[in-house]
Amino acid sequence: MLTLCFGIATTNRDLLVAENCLTPSGCHGEEPPPLGSVVQVNATSGERRVVATNILDPVWIVSDGTVAYVGLFHSGEIVSVSLDDGTTTTVAKNLSCPEGVALDEQGYLYTVENPVGNECRQPMRKPAAQLTKIDLSSGKQTFVAGLRSSTSGEEGGPHGLAIEGNNAYVCECPEGTASLTQVNLQSGTKTQVVPLNSPSGCAVGGGYAFVVEQGRSGQLVQVELSTGGKTVLLDELKGPMGVALDLTRPCPKPDGLCGSVYVAPRMTNEVLKYQLEQGGWEVFAGSDKVPFNSPIGLAVV
Repeated sequence: MLTLCFGIATTNRDLLVAENCLTPSGCHGEEPPPLGSVVQVNATSGERRVVATNILDPVWIVSDGTVAYVGLFHSGEIVSVSLDDGTTTTVAKNLSCPEGVALDEQGYLYTVENPVGNECRQPMRKPAAQLTKIDLSSGKQTFVAGLRSSTSGEEGGPHGLAIEGNNAYVCECPEGTASLTQVNLQSGTKTQVVPLNSPSGCAVGGGYAFVVEQGRSGQLVQVELSTGGKTVLLDELKGPMGVALDLTRPCPKPDGLCGSVYVAPRMTNEVLKYQLEQGGWEVFAGSDKVPFNSPIGLAVV
């Protein structure tokens, strides 16, 4: 069950939200694809600033602190959005339904390509899901590893993506065998971390992954990467998808986890903040304040 706990904020980093639809009550479906926005939420006040809007079907988001990189599912593109003035530039094209996006320590961009199911309407697309590396200086795209998808042709491909060090962590979602999967960025070698129930977004840090499970009641879970041990932090979430992690350093706790985890339940158009020290949560933004419009991707900046 959810336990409400209001505590003192432990970090001062703002949050970026990729909201997928410009009407709070829900979208019109996939035809035509929805329009969305990139929104920056102030870490202290919770006030929202629209950075850029009328973006075609934005899903996941990552930032280097200066620009945000946003995957556009239907158009098969990734755009950069200036956090200063909202200028939007296409940095990658001809991707097959990009979902999760992440940056490594060298500044390379990675994305999960998910050409599976009837939501992806691109006429030309890859035959199977994959993790792809993108050189932002040249635009060159490199295959890293194949990813698992449902074999029936229905939705069930990989979604969220996070990177720490030399490894990527991908939420793979084939029916009945979904998992959080570790992918070595140099060799492409894949290792299952833990079976999960329809995982969506994920964030990684401090030896742990924080993952949304969309199945059953909708949960935010904490996974110990070394053992695969799983702990439920929040449940009974309504349509959760995106996750972002903001760790505080130094941390006096034995497990080294201080800071906040953000999760976005789409059906309630809000972002929740789970505080790792206190073990409780609060509504960070949205809800009865200024509601979001179908929030998906989250990133701290």
